[in-house]
Amino acid sequence: MCFDVEGPGGVMLSDSHSPHDASAVPTSGGWSGRARPREPVDGARSLLLPSPPAVSSGGIEASGGQPRGCHGNGTARAESRSCSRLGRGGEAELPSGGGGPGHIKATVRPRCLRLLVPPRPSVLPWETMSIQVEHPAGGYKKLFETVEELSSPLTAHVTAAPCAEPRSRTRTPRAERVPGTSTAGLLQRVGLAPREPLPRGPGNGAGKGGHIRAPSEGGRREAANESHRRPHRGSGLSGHRHRGPRAVPSPAEGRRSRIPLWLTGSLLRCGPGLFEVGSEPFYHLFDGQALLHKFDFKEGHVTYHRRFIRTDAYVRAMTEKRIVITEFGTCAFPDPCKNIFSRFFSYFRGVEVTDNALVNVYPVGEDYYACTETNFITKINPETLETIKQVDLCNYVSVNGATAHPHIENDGTVYNIGNCFGKNFSIAYNIVKIPPLQADKEDPISKSEVVVQFPCSDRFKPSYVHSFGLTPNYIVFVETPVKINLLKFLSSWSLWGANYMDCFESNETMGVWLHIADKKRKKYLNNKYRTSSFNLFHHINTYEDNEFLIVDLCCWKGFEFVYNYLYLANLRENWEEVKKNARKAPQPEVRRYVLPLNIDKADTGKNLVTLPNTTATATLCSDETIWLEPEVLFSGPRQAFEFPQINYQKYGGKPYTYAYGLGLNHFVPDRLCKLNVKTKETWVWQEPDSYPSEPIFVSHPDALEEDDGVVLSVVVSPGAGQKPAYLLILNAKDLSEVARAEVEVNIPVTFHGLFKKS
Repeated sequence: MCFDVEGPGGVMLSDSHSPHDASAVPTSGGWSGRARPREPVDGARSLLLPSPPAVSSGGIEASGGQPRGCHGNGTARAESRSCSRLGRGGEAELPSGGGGPGHIKATVRPRCLRLLVPPRPSVLPWETMSIQVEHPAGGYKKLFETVEELSSPLTAHVTAAPCAEPRSRTRTPRAERVPGTSTAGLLQRVGLAPREPLPRGPGNGAGKGGHIRAPSEGGRREAANESHRRPHRGSGLSGHRHRGPRAVPSPAEGRRSRIPLWLTGSLLRCGPGLFEVGSEPFYHLFDGQALLHKFDFKEGHVTYHRRFIRTDAYVRAMTEKRIVITEFGTCAFPDPCKNIFSRFFSYFRGVEVTDNALVNVYPVGEDYYACTETNFITKINPETLETIKQVDLCNYVSVNGATAHPHIENDGTVYNIGNCFGKNFSIAYNIVKIPPLQADKEDPISKSEVVVQFPCSDRFKPSYVHSFGLTPNYIVFVETPVKINLLKFLSSWSLWGANYMDCFESNETMGVWLHIADKKRKKYLNNKYRTSSFNLFHHINTYEDNEFLIVDLCCWKGFEFVYNYLYLANLRENWEEVKKNARKAPQPEVRRYVLPLNIDKADTGKNLVTLPNTTATATLCSDETIWLEPEVLFSGPRQAFEFPQINYQKYGGKPYTYAYGLGLNHFVPDRLCKLNVKTKETWVWQEPDSYPSEPIFVSHPDALEEDDGVVLSVVVSPGAGQKPAYLLILNAKDLSEVARAEVEVNIPVTFHGLFKKS
């Protein structure tokens, strides 16, 4: 690759090896925004990137011929002839990343920057460097504090925090537009009234289809000084001088757009809200008692309400003032007031499974259920947040538990997966189908059925399953090396007390197996797909492409269980200790696997993937298994793209372009991300000392494009002079801020949820 300065406006990247776009370029001051393709020259891929802060106004040096300074050992040399904030000269080193050895050395000289990177087909900018934001104040600890429920809804203050004053009136060339659309039309489709300008933040930018140019060096210095005085509350990496996509400041200074009037309904979210009972603390992130949150939207106004879910675990804990039912990482012990014989025999009364529904909420027919990952789900009233009843899935289908990520089809059909005892007392995984509400109005759960069964690779040790993939014709199940030891579960739990985490173990030699079933024929397909070890919690999307299945996953490399690093003691540590612990954990990566459906045994040893525009491979081995190698869509050391969301209603199980995710920095959620899975282009929203939650995409009712709509996220903001928390509303196209609704109470961490339209 070769980076060249194109005057003050941008940097040219020519890459004759990588078929993908870059999303950002590392600079001395951080990362800079987006990239757009330019016409290829001599077969090379060219991208226009923002200028790094190290480059001042200067001439242009075009790249051509054989790149100089490229070495096969993973090192490269960069020469610059530009007066720079790095100094009048000097060197800077950056890791080469992508799994290769060496560093990139930059030598600064006046006038022009030229960065030569060794030719490596799989290297992308986010593989080489990542945004590292520090949190020394430890504000993230507010995510794990006990709160009280509310007796009545609070009115949120919809704020239009002042935008930074325009520092530079330089505008970028007008962005490319979709034929037949206008700026006014685009604004109307994201819910902004005619003549109401799109929320504008400091810096320069462009709209749809355009590239972003960095401001002049003088404007850059002023913006940097401003960022130390007070945080910018706009889009992009606003408080850290990372230049994400931004709009040009409007003449109407200090004004933001109101909440879109079409946004009516409720945002429902689940998470822990009680982290101790009396003097007994919960130890793991997934132990706190379930708190149900709701943000109501009506005519541009927002109210916030929350209540604890009255599960058996919660009610009994509140009654007895102690932890009564064992949770994910916390053991419950018999009542200490009982005598020794009562305590001894209480261990033999059987395993008491928790119903602490803190993970997700989903609809079944006209009803809504909060859930964890056991066989219990809890029916709730989505209007009042009252708890209605507990439902045991074991009364209807053969499952020992079910995931918190069922698939909901447009007609209301629900699919889920759970492990069960199969033939000869071996373990299997059942796909459960709950039909949509029928004319008889009978509870759909009572009509649940098992439609297909997946085998388990280990007879007594099922894999931990958090989600699965679904297309119109196929079901995809990924069997990972993180196992539940059922013998330990039954013996240890009953005899001397254990929790769920005590029963997990990792199979170091298994790797990962991917299974598929024909959804319509309700038949397991015996294609044996396998790959190297990883942890998996969230599928992004799965879809069919000719005779292939495309499976996009949020992976964690290795066989060690990631949940081992999510004990509250670790998450509440000071920042340096948080980073130290995270460095030991498996590393995150967004991957695309391509599964061929038609296997010809004559193709042994060949790559069966014939699709264009992907580097994923599937090689048929002599033992008739298909070895998969992924295409990496996003990667960064200890920078995870997790809790993914898409335009699920229209693109779930279908070809898609955009995914939204929560950025985890050493397990601390500190940014929101948008990923183009076709080009690998990324957008980022981030502010200092702000900790968002899973982004929820809400499509515009008259959407013409996949990303027409808004993204909602609950943000905790413990910084001085700020409200404790707010609901953030972003334009889904570029993650620019539309509005925020501030509340006067702290909101602890939430995991998953949904938007219930009115």
